[in-house]
Amino acid sequence: MGPRASDVWTVQELPAALAWLAGFFRLDPVGATSDRDSDGPIDEWLPVLASRCDLEAVALGLGYADVEKTLHEAAPFVLELPDSTGYLLVVSCRGQRVRLRTPAGEERSWSLSQLARSLRAPLEQQIEVPVEELLDRTGCPPPRRVAAKQALLGARLADATVARGWSLTPNLGAPWWTQLRALGVPRDFFEFAACYSVRLTAVLLSWWFLWHGAVAGALDWGWIGGWAVFVLSAHLPIRLLENWFLARVSIRLGWLLRRRSLAGTLKLDPDTVGREGTAGLLGRSLEVTTVERSGVDGVLASTTYLLDLLFYAPALLVGVGGAAHGLLLLGWLALFTAAGHRYYRRLRQSMVLRHELTLDLVEKMVGQPTRVAQQDPAHWHHGEDEQLSRYVAACGAADRWETRLGTGLATGWVLFSLLLILPDFVFGQVSIGRLALSIGAILLIRQTFTVLAQSMLASMHTLVAWRRVAPLLRSGPPAPRAAAPGLRIDSGQDPLVTTRNLGYRYPDRPRPALEQCTLTIESGDRILVEGPSGGGKTTLVSLLAGLRRPDFGVVHLHGLDLQSLGLARWQQSIALTPQFHDNHVFLDTLAFNLLLGRRWPPTERDLAEAREVCRAVGLDELLHRMPAELYEQVGEVGWQLSHGERSRLFLARSLLQGADLLLLDECFGALDPVNLARSLRALSDRPEAIVVIAHP
Repeated sequence: MGPRASDVWTVQELPAALAWLAGFFRLDPVGATSDRDSDGPIDEWLPVLASRCDLEAVALGLGYADVEKTLHEAAPFVLELPDSTGYLLVVSCRGQRVRLRTPAGEERSWSLSQLARSLRAPLEQQIEVPVEELLDRTGCPPPRRVAAKQALLGARLADATVARGWSLTPNLGAPWWTQLRALGVPRDFFEFAACYSVRLTAVLLSWWFLWHGAVAGALDWGWIGGWAVFVLSAHLPIRLLENWFLARVSIRLGWLLRRRSLAGTLKLDPDTVGREGTAGLLGRSLEVTTVERSGVDGVLASTTYLLDLLFYAPALLVGVGGAAHGLLLLGWLALFTAAGHRYYRRLRQSMVLRHELTLDLVEKMVGQPTRVAQQDPAHWHHGEDEQLSRYVAACGAADRWETRLGTGLATGWVLFSLLLILPDFVFGQVSIGRLALSIGAILLIRQTFTVLAQSMLASMHTLVAWRRVAPLLRSGPPAPRAAAPGLRIDSGQDPLVTTRNLGYRYPDRPRPALEQCTLTIESGDRILVEGPSGGGKTTLVSLLAGLRRPDFGVVHLHGLDLQSLGLARWQQSIALTPQFHDNHVFLDTLAFNLLLGRRWPPTERDLAEAREVCRAVGLDELLHRMPAELYEQVGEVGWQLSHGERSRLFLARSLLQGADLLLLDECFGALDPVNLARSLRALSDRPEAIVVIAHP
């Protein structure tokens, strides 16, 4: 039995489904009301509409064997039914129930196994008859026939895709709370808090059990046995469940941190990347692991253990020490905080020195050929001993405070607490029950201090790492929304590119790098821009390509600005070849490096065009030398390309993008006269408009 007709969305109703989902996540649903291209495939316009609603649509295929797993991991999910008969909006999937949103605005709960069977049924019907015949010929007995049939179907259809769909989640620029809500973190944290409250209540009942037995004078082995059974049957299972929910929160937060850090790194502007360098960005990225592993466990655990201390404090006050024990606990918490602050300062100092060592090491590794060729070997290790000595001293200071915080304070608490009750114990001036209550509270608080110290150490590491990770999580301006799917560009009515009073100033410079720049570029134009170094040539092409946003003035492509067209569509129309030191050959095949601006994997037509462009720019000899031709690995540890071959590769990469405008920033400096002439002929035969940046 498949989904009911009232549960199915038509293709015309999907924009309304996206609008509802955006509203559910408290995002802006206005973009879903844009007109879509009804004649285009859904793969093209659905992700665009989703991006205009601040949602990210990721296409997924549901394999025969992992339908349930995919639905669990990908919800919310737009699921295309077999034969494109309609779509289901899967809001959530928990346990064996799937929650659907219907076009009428209702929510229905479906059995996950029933939905999976309905999706698998069309494929199973295609091979069901041969499978039944095979079972008949083998004489499979009826008791085993059902299991054997399922095993054969699973083996035959293991690699088949039963349906496709799109996972819809808030994009990485959405607020933190929106993304956490989409991942279900608040729900998991609420369940964790509920388990924590139940556990504390169980601890309170166990203490009441012992107290009642001590006061009544019936604290024998029977009472102790009953208390042990109560703890084992209630306290420990709840603690395991509590840790389970805490682990779920930690995993989901770690997943979100890694995604946002990756997105933030990719959004860094070129100037920041240049200032940070490879070593700086690598160091920041590695700190994400520290935040992920220590952050949630450390911060949440510290909070819960502090609550444990507040819970144990009344028992301490009721015991022998009374108010003196309460004051001692407050003083010890203050001492604990001061020690944590000292440790944090020492740890931050050691982390700064470690970062400096990392930068120095990476710089020396990258510049090793230059050092070997030009630097006196006697100076290769100059200053390294001093750097290491400072780092060792800083680490030693941090380790000493870690030891004091981890074990010294907890041990000191037991010593001073027992000294307070020692006179009453020696002279026997109090009841055994109150004395037992005090000793029990002291030991429990000592255990809490021990685990609190470990969680605080993890929290300190997280705070230090967060100072370096935070810029990655919030870097860069929000990207312009994608253009409306139905937006049409009439390239014959407007100039290709126009700028008016364009200006840009770098943040660390007092004077603008470019100001009052007005120009018009028509289709097919050939423009040469010359000027001295620092004159704003590279700044101009980066503004035209959308890599930077102008501080004043406007840039129009086909009469529309970047906000109207969207960054993806803008960069499809304008291809930039940066300067040699800003371009890169990736550790992959030559085909991948050539077709980087197109689609991947490529079609035969893409490969044929790549070969044609390679011949046009003079890379045909390189192709003949490579054993695997276009599929030869290139890059730092692959086939080594000369300076001129890299330059022609960068030029061919831009030509293969099929853009309306090519921006070539000093691309011909490494070419000999013969290859320069071939490259210029290849450019002259292209229909695109071309802007060439060069020195006079």
